[in-house]
Amino acid sequence: MKNIMFLILLMLSGKVFGLQCPDDEAGLVILTPMIVDSPVIKPVVDDLIDAAASAADRAGLTILVIPGEAATILAYRAFAQCPNIKAFFNIAHGDVSYMEAADGKLTAKEIGDMFKFNHKTFFYNFSCHGFENPIKDAFISKAKASRYVGPMGSCTVGEHIDTYVTLCFWDSAFTSTDFTSLIGDCEAEYQDKFPGQKTRFKVGGNGRPFIMSPLMAETILDRSEL
Repeated sequence: MKNIMFLILLMLSGKVFGLQCPDDEAGLVILTPMIVDSPVIKPVVDDLIDAAASAADRAGLTILVIPGEAATILAYRAFAQCPNIKAFFNIAHGDVSYMEAADGKLTAKEIGDMFKFNHKTFFYNFSCHGFENPIKDAFISKAKASRYVGPMGSCTVGEHIDTYVTLCFWDSAFTSTDFTSLIGDCEAEYQDKFPGQKTRFKVGGNGRPFIMSPLMAETILDRSEL
């Protein structure tokens, strides 16, 4: 994927994020402040990153990945300043009133004050209790995400339908016009693998998802490998 960039080197080299957009060309930003040492969980997180990045790459977007200890509060604040981001994907610990960055908690109030999506950006929050207030309200009513996806209750990174629904979701995220139906279809796809399980992920927001141009979609459908 030619459009992907990992920003951990900026952090390790001592170049900290200032309160300005690190890259005006950023189209998808993936933040994974979870420090994952588990040989079971880390490959799953890597697969989630790859799924989102591959979909964004097919849509012609520039992808920035801010992993582990580089995903600080300052990094979130800096990317909140970026004017052209179409989507965020956040994989982090959290609760009803906050989500965790690598160096502390971002409260629902801080999130609502920080992000100004103006119904132009969607946010997928793989963080426990992400679809419960006040954090849900911070993203939908205050930050005005075009679409907001998060779990009602806890969520599981691993052999659980939540993970597989998320992988499936990203495969069509940049061409779908209906995220609610997409989540439902992805859940149905994995019922044989996880009989009786229901995904905890829900969809809210009043704007439109990012949709690639028909020409780009047609070009992608004509290519077997990207």
